[in-house]
Amino acid sequence: MIGIKIHQLNLVTMKVFKLLIVLLMVVNASAFSQCKEIKQAVKAMNVNNIDSAKASLKLAEDMIVENGVASVNEKCMAKYHYTKAAVHLMMGQKEDSLVNKVKLFNISQNQYEKYLSVNKGGDLHDMVMSNLLSLSIEYSNVGVEYYQEKNYDKALKYTQIGIALKKKHHPSKIKDLDSFNAMVFAKLVGDYEQALTYADSLLANPKLKKDDRIKYLGQKLEILTISNKSEEALKLIDTLKILDPNDEDLKLAELQILLNKDMNVQAIALLNDITKRVKNRQDLWVIKGQLHFHQNEIDSSVASFSNALILNENNYSALYGLGVIYTNKGSENLQKMKNSFGQKRLVFEENRKIDYGIAIGYLMKILSVKTEDMKSLTTLKMIYNQLSDIKNEEEIKRRIQEINNPSTEEKSE
Repeated sequence: MIGIKIHQLNLVTMKVFKLLIVLLMVVNASAFSQCKEIKQAVKAMNVNNIDSAKASLKLAEDMIVENGVASVNEKCMAKYHYTKAAVHLMMGQKEDSLVNKVKLFNISQNQYEKYLSVNKGGDLHDMVMSNLLSLSIEYSNVGVEYYQEKNYDKALKYTQIGIALKKKHHPSKIKDLDSFNAMVFAKLVGDYEQALTYADSLLANPKLKKDDRIKYLGQKLEILTISNKSEEALKLIDTLKILDPNDEDLKLAELQILLNKDMNVQAIALLNDITKRVKNRQDLWVIKGQLHFHQNEIDSSVASFSNALILNENNYSALYGLGVIYTNKGSENLQKMKNSFGQKRLVFEENRKIDYGIAIGYLMKILSVKTEDMKSLTTLKMIYNQLSDIKNEEEIKRRIQEINNPSTEEKSE
């Protein structure tokens, strides 16, 4: 009985052993097929046959899904990740659509990271690191393309992805251009703190050339100004004046800060200095005229607005500014006339007509260009009313009414 049992047990063991051998042969054959397809994909990729490489990768993927990841040895799996990453990088470089390009680059990045998780070294490691550098540059290029499309949020996003990839795998390859672009894009989306961080990282380079330092400081100055950090901006201007004392743009930047802080007296003093050398900027003369007006320096305001009109006879702000000044002068003479008698009253009345007449001239000049300018029309209506010019007052009222209540025909048109 004992011998029979031993004989039967040996038979069972032999059957199990044979079954294991068969299973191992099947698994080895499957693993061999998977690796063979991956090698075929590598060969196809190396000769830029992307379609063939994708087909071989698809066959290998189907086998891996069927048999499990454990069926593939580590070296073969590393080649799979490398090949899939490289194929998608190449496809992304040829893709025109930014949306599809990004999708392909994302797959490529994911597969390169998986390669590094299973194989820290190996014969493909140098190629993987090189391709990751190429991928980081591609992301940065996508950022620039989105910038050209004025999609500044995505421009910043993909520029930062490119920088992050370099920082992780190639920190020495981060270029000033990367940080400069990120700074500009952050500024454009209104993320001023982040923009300042990039500006400071650029300025932290001890080997920075003077021209580049001035350039980056200028960008930082602009960011500080638009983010209303006026005190820091003014201090930075002092630094820039030392580096480039003849830069007129610095004075303009300082002027903007003074205007933001309503420091009118200091702004006028600075404008006096700027306009001695920069005589062809009508906008500066307009600002100067407006500042003098608010300081009740009327003669200086008239002179400044007049200088703007010498450069551009149709400058709206200068024409309207002068129209307002002479309207106010006319109204002042009206009040003086009411409180005077005899010859003085006649003088004030004459001056009132002269001032109102000058104001009418400037305002009508505006309306010859901007026929529906409501500010000019409203001011004219008031002037004609003060002059008791009923005919012209009614005409101005009619024009105002047409603007406020267009006819049915005009609406249909």
